[in-house]
Amino acid sequence: MRKRDDREYGLTAEDRKHEIERRFGAGEYARAQGILAGVARPTQQILGAIVFLARNVDDLPDLVELANKDPQTLLNAATVKEERG
Repeated sequence: MRKRDDREYGLTAEDRKHEIERRFGAGEYARAQGILAGVARPTQQILGAIVFLARNVDDLPDLVELANKDPQTLLNAATVKEERG
C-alpha cells in the first residue's frame, strides 16, 4: 500500500492550494476558495477534509453543506477514505 503525501490531506492553507491546483487545475483555485469560504466554522481539519474528499470542484458545494450541517460525518467520511486507501 502506498503512503499518501501529507499534502493530500490539505491541513494547511498552502497544502489545500497545492491539492486544489494538482487535482482540479490551477484555474479552479479561486472558484474553490470561494466555495470553501461558505464553511460556517472552518478549521484546518474541516477544510482539509473537504478538499480530500472532493473528486472535482463540483463536489465542493455539497461537502461544504455537509460540513455546515454535520461536521463529524464529514470528518468520519475522510477517515474512512484514508483507511481504505
